[in-house]
Amino acid sequence: MTLPPLPEPDLGTVRIGRVDQDMGYSDDAMRAYAEQAVAAVAGPCGSPLTEGLGLVPERTYTRAQLMAAIEAERHACSIAVWMTLQDALDDDADDKGLDGWMREAEARVKARP
Repeated sequence: MTLPPLPEPDLGTVRIGRVDQDMGYSDDAMRAYAEQAVAAVAGPCGSPLTEGLGLVPERTYTRAQLMAAIEAERHACSIAVWMTLQDALDDDADDKGLDGWMREAEARVKARP
């Protein structure tokens, strides 16, 4: 298997002392290279890893999309815990104790769709 050569870094260079150091690659440049490398490995017949298995290649996500998903998940979990706290502070709440309510909060977070 031969991968295509890496392109030139597209983020420019910075001078460190007497040496010019490449800054690296943008997300778009790395995505284009990855697509080119996959196409080179897969050839005209498709991916050798999924051939015959009926698998569909997974979608690739950007760092910003992953960070947004993580933030949304944290927010949803904090709401589940907050709702458990409100139930625990209710006048007619069961006396489960701190451990019981912590287990209830954990169960609600795990039960989220």
